[in-house]
Amino acid sequence: MVEASQDIEDILKIIVSKLLSFKANLEIRNYRECVSSLFYVSEAVVRYALTKRGFHPLSHEGVQVLLAQHFVKAGEVKKEVYNYLTNLYMRRKDADYKGFVDFDFEDVKTYWGWTKLIFTELQ
Repeated sequence: MVEASQDIEDILKIIVSKLLSFKANLEIRNYRECVSSLFYVSEAVVRYALTKRGFHPLSHEGVQVLLAQHFVKAGEVKKEVYNYLTNLYMRRKDADYKGFVDFDFEDVKTYWGWTKLIFTELQ
């Protein structure tokens, strides 16, 4: 199945790229971009798990719905994974589109914790 393996490879590239972006932006205290990167890392981890099961969501909402249906509802991952991914999505939209919303180190620290839990639950 060439398409699925290519999808996996692409997802892994996104994870690495966004982690590098997160690290670089954290070093310069660009917390807004850190928030965006953490959402994309978290979503890519979920996409990876879904793709390994044969699911190929086409939207952010699709990732969330399939996560809920095939992992949370089945009891394979904690409900917090869904909640954290959804909250990261909302925070990413704030970071990308609402200049009046500020983020600080404590926010990023919290979101990093969420990202680590998502990774741990889906590995």
